[in-house]
Amino acid sequence: ASAGVQGVADVQSPFGGVIPTSLFCLVTPHSGDRVTHVMRKINAPFLAFEEGALGCSAMSKGEGRFVAHQMLVGQATEQGVIDLQSDGANSIYAALDEGHTFFKSLSIPAWCKRWDGDVVRHNTRTGGPILLRGKRAAMCVSVQEQVFKKIMKRHGEDLLTSGFMPRTLFAMPPSLQGLRNSYAMSAGLPMQEQEFSRRLRALLSK
Repeated sequence: ASAGVQGVADVQSPFGGVIPTSLFCLVTPHSGDRVTHVMRKINAPFLAFEEGALGCSAMSKGEGRFVAHQMLVGQATEQGVIDLQSDGANSIYAALDEGHTFFKSLSIPAWCKRWDGDVVRHNTRTGGPILLRGKRAAMCVSVQEQVFKKIMKRHGEDLLTSGFMPRTLFAMPPSLQGLRNSYAMSAGLPMQEQEFSRRLRALLSK
């Protein structure tokens, strides 16, 4: 939901300053909890946005018309994200159900710089200085509990000192293996899913 809102509005902090609505979320489910199935449903409005089926949010350079852009970021490098944002993507969303690739390929310290909506500064020997203003990035990464423990064992100190851990909301749900909702509990779910999807589409169309 924060990924859908971040391209529309910022919020006034009670402690002063304006900050994005962007959130960094990390979930550590267990094998068999059907995370891929859930992520596919949540990501459907973002895929529709990328395909230009919802209206558009990013102004193309100097042409005065609106164009859709890639919003979902999977396995990516820092340079790949910079290229995407330089090309007009004002709002991106890292949504991975196999989140170990996020930690392997992306520069975590550089990703954390996007948390507060500050200017992204990037310099390369061949490309020179790049300044990106008004860019927003949200994240929802799923990493199986055992895999995340290994990541923490190897890179825990770096994740802490880079600011990734303090900026991230963690969900560590109990295993749902072997459990299924009763009809009484699940009867209203399709309607709730439709309303959630409808609201995301409405936000993204802006």
